[in-house]
Amino acid sequence: MNNKISNHSKTLSRADDSAAALLVELLEGTSGRNFDIESIFLERLETGEWRWVVYEFLKAETIPPQKSNPNYYWHKNYRKFLSLWALVCTLRKAGYLADLILVNYADDRSLGVKEMFVQAIDLNPKDVFREESTSDGVQKTRLMRHVVSKDTLMSFEDFKKKFRKFNDEKIGDTWEILSDQSVAPIQYEYLAKKVLAAVADSGYAIYSVNESGPNASLATEVSNRSEPFLPVADRATCQDVNCGRSVSPNVVAYSKQHFAGKIYCMTCQKKHRS
Repeated sequence: MNNKISNHSKTLSRADDSAAALLVELLEGTSGRNFDIESIFLERLETGEWRWVVYEFLKAETIPPQKSNPNYYWHKNYRKFLSLWALVCTLRKAGYLADLILVNYADDRSLGVKEMFVQAIDLNPKDVFREESTSDGVQKTRLMRHVVSKDTLMSFEDFKKKFRKFNDEKIGDTWEILSDQSVAPIQYEYLAKKVLAAVADSGYAIYSVNESGPNASLATEVSNRSEPFLPVADRATCQDVNCGRSVSPNVVAYSKQHFAGKIYCMTCQKKHRS
């Protein structure tokens, strides 16, 4: 790719609502079937895999961020949550790593933040999030657990530092994926190798693989390859004087292109990036 491209977008200040206003004008009061994404990142892992990270910020207005949960208002925002999850699942099925992170926040920053790493979103769940009950004469309806997440509570400042660190230090820029012509086959090959190894250890035949990995036909194709997977021992090694770890062919090609022919692992690329 063009090395003159800056790896930083324009500095954000106040939100630009002109596009939102344009959509309102275009739809003229009809229900929009599109959805917006508040923040999406692409990073390159040490394995050479690409990982998409989708952030959705949820403003808590009636209760503190740490107590709010999408399952409370699923009936109002289920289209947005399902759309975000559909995007993540589609990226996974295409062979990429992808995650959805929901973030509860409030205008009062002292109330902190709840970061929710989404593990699953189900339109027809079986698990109950809240049983029906009556408290102080108030009837509370039964709620199902549509959104399953691993939650982390933190102060706003801690989340701010974490988010900024990820933004500033992640490896890879979004447009760089365009020059990686073999990214999808490499993703599948990596996943298929893990599947085949597990199958070989267990002694079972391959019938299916979960949605984030290759399908059975691809795994079978990989198992019948005339050329074996490149053993780790035969890989190139990182040329950083303090490293020397093995580097996959995919990372070797990327490193040579971006670091004047030098071979660095993904960790050392971060250190040598100017």
